Amino acid sequence: MIGWVRKGEEQAGRRVEKSAYIMVSVAAERAEALKAVRREPFFLYMLAEVASEESLREYGVNTDRLPDIRRAWRRMDLTRASELVGDAMIDVLTVCGRPGEAEDRLEEYLSAGLDLAILTPVGDLKRGLETFAPG
Repeated sequence: MIGWVRKGEEQAGRRVEKSAYIMVSVAAERAEALKAVRREPFFLYMLAEVASEESLREYGVNTDRLPDIRRAWRRMDLTRASELVGDAMIDVLTVCGRPGEAEDRLEEYLSAGLDLAILTPVGDLKRGLETFAPG
């Protein structure tokens, strides 16, 4: 998406601030961080209703389960929807993992040209806040 914004900047001859809301989950073990995201209703909503199959495939995510996730979400069967979510879906849309992994992943967003990362922690909120707190 940053590439699209940069094209627009070139066409308009001006720079704009690039910001993004990023869901973050930090835990002692990566599997625990993934589990927190997998159970998060807002993540399930984003995956089922906002993320396009095309954009997920562009990042190498297998989208075969996406129609089933959408059906489960629309029936409000959050347990079933979360069971269908693969790790790659989480990795493409969030910052997730142990503290060092999560910090490295956030740095990828920033180095891609993001000016402002608005972090939305899920799971172990204290660990997430401690990991990304300034200073």
